Amino acid sequence: MPSKDSEAVEKRLRPEMAYLVRQDVLVIRLSGRILQDVSESLMNFLAGRRLEADSRVVLNLAEAVYLSSSAIGALVRTASECRVKLAPLSDAARKVLELAEILPMLDIASSEEQALRDFAAGAPPAG
Repeated sequence: MPSKDSEAVEKRLRPEMAYLVRQDVLVIRLSGRILQDVSESLMNFLAGRRLEADSRVVLNLAEAVYLSSSAIGALVRTASECRVKLAPLSDAARKVLELAEILPMLDIASSEEQALRDFAAGAPPAG
């Protein structure tokens, strides 16, 4: 029988994607290990939403424990197609994006709420 600790670790690593719309902004929360299958699901989901250049998306990576190269590609592609803010970033996600040298190209807010306030205020992208 698995221990409670091993169950907690397994749950933390399990990839999940959830979304909601707040203040006309699509908020997507990604958690766990974000591998190719989740990256493909994200891209398919966004393609189905028919996002335009002025569409606003917050990607919450606070609970992401790992980002694969396909996840990084999905983030960059999404950021090139619409207005995206990453908010907040887990330490693991920040480290991977720093190592990939793409962090300066992305717009990052300290929290989901800050990203929504920035969008509401019409703040320009950071990059």
